[in-house]
Amino acid sequence: MRKTLFLWFLLSGLTTLVASAQTPCFTAVGGNGLRRGCAPFTVTVTDCSGGGINLLYKYGETNQFVSATSYTYNRPGVYAITQVGSFAGQGDSLRRDAYIEVLPSPPPVFSVRYCAGREVSLTINDNTYESYLINWGDGATQTVNRGAAADVRHNYTTLSTFSLTVTGNYVPGGCGGVNGLLVTPLLAIPAPQVISLSTPVVDPANGSIDIVFSSNSSFEYQIQLRPTTTPIFTTLATIRGNDANLTFTATNLNTRDQTYVMRVVAIDACGGSLSSADFFNLTLNAAAQDSRNQLNWQSYQGAGFQQYAVTRNSANITTLNALAANSFTDNNVICTENYCYQLIATVGSPTSTQIRSNVACATAFSSTIPPAVANLNAGVQQNSRVLLNWAAPVLPPITQHIIRRTVTSLVQAGAPIVTETIVRDPNQTAIDNEYANAAGQLQYCYEIRYVNQCGNTAPVALPTCPVSLRLLRTAPDRVEVGWTRYENSSGLIQQVFIEKLDENGSVYFSQNVGNSAINFADVGTTQDRQVLRYRVRVVVDAATNLVSFSNVLEVQQAYRVFFPNAFTPNGDGLNDTFEGQGLFVRNFRMVVYNRSGEQLFTSNNLTQGWDGRAGGGMAPADVYVYIAEIEDFTGAKFTSKGTFTLIR
Repeated sequence: MRKTLFLWFLLSGLTTLVASAQTPCFTAVGGNGLRRGCAPFTVTVTDCSGGGINLLYKYGETNQFVSATSYTYNRPGVYAITQVGSFAGQGDSLRRDAYIEVLPSPPPVFSVRYCAGREVSLTINDNTYESYLINWGDGATQTVNRGAAADVRHNYTTLSTFSLTVTGNYVPGGCGGVNGLLVTPLLAIPAPQVISLSTPVVDPANGSIDIVFSSNSSFEYQIQLRPTTTPIFTTLATIRGNDANLTFTATNLNTRDQTYVMRVVAIDACGGSLSSADFFNLTLNAAAQDSRNQLNWQSYQGAGFQQYAVTRNSANITTLNALAANSFTDNNVICTENYCYQLIATVGSPTSTQIRSNVACATAFSSTIPPAVANLNAGVQQNSRVLLNWAAPVLPPITQHIIRRTVTSLVQAGAPIVTETIVRDPNQTAIDNEYANAAGQLQYCYEIRYVNQCGNTAPVALPTCPVSLRLLRTAPDRVEVGWTRYENSSGLIQQVFIEKLDENGSVYFSQNVGNSAINFADVGTTQDRQVLRYRVRVVVDAATNLVSFSNVLEVQQAYRVFFPNAFTPNGDGLNDTFEGQGLFVRNFRMVVYNRSGEQLFTSNNLTQGWDGRAGGGMAPADVYVYIAEIEDFTGAKFTSKGTFTLIR
């Protein structure tokens, strides 16, 4: 009995000891056996609590508790893992802070530069990983620790293209990102290509030269310069290439008095180098001479010359193929205009380089007397103004015309009147507004000269004189007119016409009177209009429709009205009515009175006369009185009175 009780107490004690050992406990590792790895990083949790139940885990990337014992981290970071559950009948938890480290795996940053002899220099510009595995792509590999040699070199045996990769490695961790590129080794350094050499500033102390060259990021470039007076080059700067065109400006040079030589030296990462050709700068001088600009320069002194190009205001004006050429004369200039020139030499082969001079400017001038205007002609317009036209050179531009007018009386002796008018608009047509006062009694002649943009005055052109038409004499049924001869600078005319115009200015009569005619007799005018309008038309050049008109001469014929002194209203068809006859009567009114002053008849028509009847019967034979009111076609009004006899 005692032995049995002792065994029960012993088992009970063991049970109590086991229950008291149940506390939260876990471990976690990734597939690499470590608590450190690259995202995505999967860890597995192992419970070591000794029998905890209802176990849940929070892995730190989220705030949720899950029963899963495996979890994949997708974001780099340092995470805590928490275990909760029932241990020995009581709830409890365990949190392990900074327990899991999830690492990023960015591609390693590196650069490759080429060297002559198929050699490549690799620089790892990265401090992310503890070590880096270089796979050169030709079967060779190399491991480099962080902070080791700056440049790692490898020599390829062939000139092929290789896939070079660099893989980063965390220690511990055993993982990392990878990066790669294709490399094509070089047998030799490519010669630097100079695109242009320009001299923007010519000055004895502050001159400058710009050199532009293509670059490769695998090489550094030394910019070297020397005056032509010394064979020793000076290195002005060392520039790292960037796979684009680079520009360097050499300053504080005596570009006015000295010529310089520049070159570019490419230097590889292994210490090898190769120089470009030598290039000489150019300077240009421009000077204005009378009616031309003179350009001078020193011929290009380098090798590989192809041609010179001369530009004016950025446009090419000539090309010169002789290396020895050192001057050019620009004769196509306009005075007071400013011209800017540049000399561009093309050198080198098979690739070419442009050697650009400074921009040199000159303001043109000229003392050349311009020619007189040509084809000066004048004609009278219908508004009685004189229109002058002529042809003048387009270049140099004209700043003003000077028109001299000479007025000579045709009817009385006296000195001519001379006046001058300045027309400042070179495109303006000259018009003389005072010609309306001539009325054919004066002759107007015009001379013209001009001043061009250079300040030079052209000689006076030969004068032009439009035809001045005037009335010589009138007689019943006849008008005689005369005119002055037409004059122009060419001295040539083709035809002369005398014309008659209606009140609207339209021509209803035209006759060629011959080039030498200076008068015309118009016969039978009583059958025409009361106001006769004459004009002379001179055909100067029919091909260009160039004509000149004279002034319009108006000749007014007087109205005419006749009344008989007797009539015989006996029905024989002869003198049966008392009526007037006349010319140029527009309005008419006639009243007939008897001896006692009694009004017997009224008519508003010149051709409607009195038939001798009054008060419904025949008026007796007697003396009667008429009063006629008349208006002619000019608007003039007249009254005619008289007596006549009625005969039976």
